[in-house]
Amino acid sequence: MAVSFLLTFFTLFLFLLLILSHEFGHFIMAKKFNVKVNEFSVGMGPILFSKRKGETLYCLRLLPFGGYCSMEGENFSEDCSYRSLLNLPKLKQIIVIIAGAFFNLILAFLLIFINLAQQSNYSSNVIANFYENSVTKEQGLKINDKIISINSYKINNFTDLSFSLAINNPEKLDIVVERNNKKIILKNLHFKTLEDPSKKKIFLVRDFFLKPIEKNFFSLITNSFGEMISNIRMTYKSISLLITGKLDISNVSGPIGIVNNVKEIASYSLKTSFWHAANNVILMMAIVSINLGILNLLPIPALDGSRILFFLIEWIIGKKIGPKIQENVNKIAFIALIIFTLFITFKDIQKIIT
Repeated sequence: MAVSFLLTFFTLFLFLLLILSHEFGHFIMAKKFNVKVNEFSVGMGPILFSKRKGETLYCLRLLPFGGYCSMEGENFSEDCSYRSLLNLPKLKQIIVIIAGAFFNLILAFLLIFINLAQQSNYSSNVIANFYENSVTKEQGLKINDKIISINSYKINNFTDLSFSLAINNPEKLDIVVERNNKKIILKNLHFKTLEDPSKKKIFLVRDFFLKPIEKNFFSLITNSFGEMISNIRMTYKSISLLITGKLDISNVSGPIGIVNNVKEIASYSLKTSFWHAANNVILMMAIVSINLGILNLLPIPALDGSRILFFLIEWIIGKKIGPKIQENVNKIAFIALIIFTLFITFKDIQKIIT
């Protein structure tokens, strides 16, 4: 019980760190460019603790989901002070906006680095050997083949390979490998499959081993960076699959779903050891941090990316969009975002109950 509580506390701490890193990115760049920051808040809802230092009110709020850095002029007010975000040159405004996502990526890199630093070696994308009765070996894969792509999805590491096998149609896999410095295309390759208990999903079973990469400081840095890039690509690919309808909306999770997923993985990992569970939580939070950063940069009103969208529109039409128009668009989008969040939260709770 004590170990489970400690792990829950550790998860909550990482979640707050994730929020803090995002808002701190906005905060530090706003201060750098002399933009007035009215409030810096971690969490949402009622204030648990607050302290004013200089012109900024620092708050810790009850609900550990979300947070904000309230800057002068952020509400598109036309009669704001000279220290308004809106009075900055466009490039500096963009830097302040993307700083939140950038700091999320920095945090993700550090979490991945911590996770990989504890491993003895890393998996490559080069085949080392095959399981007994391997079906992929019978269809043409060979030892020392370097897997380059699966159905045009570029493979750089084990994460790319696993993700590609998870999203692709098991009936048709075109694999490109590098063999003796030549690219070989293997069409319509089939893997063994497993069906989940609900019979809603078919999983491809990898029936070969991958060569290990020796651990040293250089490989630790390069693999940490590679893992971060792979997860960024996974996020964008997942978004495109959602938009095209190839990925069901039920696969999307909100804060409650994320916490529940982390809890399930941690509980399962605890059967091995506390540190195994803690490392899985660290890796999960790295992925969530990347998702938060990338999603906030989408050109959707009410998200950070909407500012950049307005800048691009102003550049195309050659004149400034009125603050009132921007404010109204963001209000409507914010209401839509709240409704979507409530819908996802309802689905998350439904999943937990059922």
